[in-house]
Amino acid sequence: MQSLTLIIPGLLGPDARFHDDYVPSLPALELLLSKSSHKVNLNTNTEYHRTLANLLALDVPAEKDVPVASITRYQDNAGDSSGTWMRADPVHLSADRDGLILMDSFILNLSQHDALAIAAEANQVLQDYGFTIEVPYEDRWYIQLDNDLPITTTELSTVVGSEVAAYLPRGEGAGKIHSMLNELQMHLFSSDINQQRESRGELPINSIWFWGMGEIDTLSDTDISMVFADDVFASCLAGLTSITTYSVPNHFLGMLEHSNEKDEVLAVLMHCQAPRQYQNLDLWQKALMLLEGSWFAPALEHLQQGKLKKLRIITDEHEFYLSRFGLNKFWKKPHPIIHYKRMPEYAKEN
Repeated sequence: MQSLTLIIPGLLGPDARFHDDYVPSLPALELLLSKSSHKVNLNTNTEYHRTLANLLALDVPAEKDVPVASITRYQDNAGDSSGTWMRADPVHLSADRDGLILMDSFILNLSQHDALAIAAEANQVLQDYGFTIEVPYEDRWYIQLDNDLPITTTELSTVVGSEVAAYLPRGEGAGKIHSMLNELQMHLFSSDINQQRESRGELPINSIWFWGMGEIDTLSDTDISMVFADDVFASCLAGLTSITTYSVPNHFLGMLEHSNEKDEVLAVLMHCQAPRQYQNLDLWQKALMLLEGSWFAPALEHLQQGKLKKLRIITDEHEFYLSRFGLNKFWKKPHPIIHYKRMPEYAKEN
């Protein structure tokens, strides 16, 4: 394998402060990171979908949404995604002392039956604004637009586990969306299906998150020749660029069944994303230990043996780059991975 890029959202852990003892021993990952060139992209939009778009040759202006809706709907609707679309995904907003905290489908236990029933309730409000929700999957909802609204939105994955006020749509058309959301939340509060969900001990779907607006644009060339991803956006975008795509194997070695020594490979590992979003240290520890044995240790071994020439690890605003010769930098000593999380804001590439 010529090169491997690993996108691992949440790798460095939750934002909440925690003691170093919570970080397990990760000798392979610690060595890989310590020998790498490291940069922190503090002044760059590092949202997950924008990072993927940049790697897979979809050039999106900074002031516009990544057109996630059109791209994922292309797969959800058997290859038809013409026009302008926006994701309208079901969420739960929970009152907290700091405001309203957003929770997504990871913990909502949402069936297709409930999704269709709640979308029907929501459409009673949205149709007054000229929109209708489409529900091909329980956790991926869509609305079609005549053209781009004069707004910019925030990716759902960025907002999960956070207070929503700072992430609501922005721009000239934001007032219409805010009014629609307020009316929608009041309507869903008393819906029959949500009352049934609460009686079963399930969280009500009391809001919708609008994001990922746009239409599929021209794609350019990319060096990536193979993608391993279970995320629908990653696999669909790769497919649109005619890149060979596979599901993520359980182990690094599983990639070798499909790749050769000249391939430039991208793998998307989502193990740490939800633990970070929901500040769940136990799940994060388990994800790290799994990745250490099945991905980082064999990647290190292949670098040492020259079977892998280059490794790049991208996680949120951090990027690590390592060639096999970088392993010879004896003066760069391993640190616990929390070291990188706590680096000062003026940290630059080293």
